[in-house]
Amino acid sequence: MRNTVGISRASLPVQQKMSKRRAWSEMKKDKVRDFFEQDTVSRSTSGKKETVTRQKRKMQKRFLLEPVDKLHKVFQKEHNQVQISRTTFARFKPFWVKRPSIRDRDTCLCTVHENGRLLHEKLKALKMTKNNSVLDVVSQMTCELTRKSYMYNECSECTHKQPAFEASYSEDDHVTSW
Repeated sequence: MRNTVGISRASLPVQQKMSKRRAWSEMKKDKVRDFFEQDTVSRSTSGKKETVTRQKRKMQKRFLLEPVDKLHKVFQKEHNQVQISRTTFARFKPFWVKRPSIRDRDTCLCTVHENGRLLHEKLKALKMTKNNSVLDVVSQMTCELTRKSYMYNECSECTHKQPAFEASYSEDDHVTSW
């Protein structure tokens, strides 16, 4: 075989193993890329000119909704048959998926909204609420999230709604210094 084709028999199984390994790696890369492109994981930018180009490949920017560490845990739960380290998971992240910076935000950073978010984070840290997001708290306190009258506390039914707090909190256990 070596004389006619120029390939020794000893090298064939090694090449097959490498191709299987490479195929497995490509499959992982595709799963990670598809995961990062989900709307629950990252959001697409609204501007037509908000693109990123690498190696003559132009793609629309997407911004992560959660940190990569948290997304890695979600990926592991959804794809438990695929074992992948956090480092490799981050390395397989597509180049057009970016962490958002302050200038990339579509939302305001006004005192009212930022204080509400910080208050919710503190309540979570003190384990006084089991709500995962500010949106959960707001939906608990309003009839509907889509109407301005509900959100501005102008509804007669919403006025008396209060968020649920955990009763096990002890002020002596937690000291906060500003």
